[in-house]
Amino acid sequence: MIVTGYKIDQILDSDKHFKLGISHVKNEQAIKVKFADRAKVTFERQLLLKYNFGLLKDLSHELIPRAIDFRSDKAHIALITEFVQGKSVEELTRDNSIPVIEAIKIALDIAKILAYLYDKKVIHQSLSPSNVIIDEQGHAHLINFDKASNQDALAQDKVPVRLLPYELDYCSPEQTGRVNRIIDYRTDLY
Repeated sequence: MIVTGYKIDQILDSDKHFKLGISHVKNEQAIKVKFADRAKVTFERQLLLKYNFGLLKDLSHELIPRAIDFRSDKAHIALITEFVQGKSVEELTRDNSIPVIEAIKIALDIAKILAYLYDKKVIHQSLSPSNVIIDEQGHAHLINFDKASNQDALAQDKVPVRLLPYELDYCSPEQTGRVNRIIDYRTDLY
């Protein structure tokens, strides 16, 4: 399958709006392609995908996948990012516990990522075990910036409307609308 010029080698996941695929570019680097049929996705979701690209392209941290491209044609819309090979913390803890030393290393990596994001005024808004990938060297990478926002834009109500987060178990009260507070960096610490 070819999507906006990228050959999709494997579909990783899909929901009713988007599909996640892996493609390999010329240098054999694996990339993640999040795409949808233009006719099947709402204009708001298209704007959100483009907003996510704009947010990610300004980030440069070794533990955050780099945004590579945003493509749109008559048939598809696609966000292309680096692919992080590894297992999520959710997968690693499903059957086993993580040894204390490794858990501390993961926590330190996450703290470094969050400090970087807060310095850039970016709020992830979906920090959960499924969005932390541990690579082969044991480093934690934060993925899935679908709900991420710029704190200044969020305060000025200039962020595309988002639906309730998928993972309510890790959602802060202000994200649900139950409390009348603005969403800020504390949401990622909840």
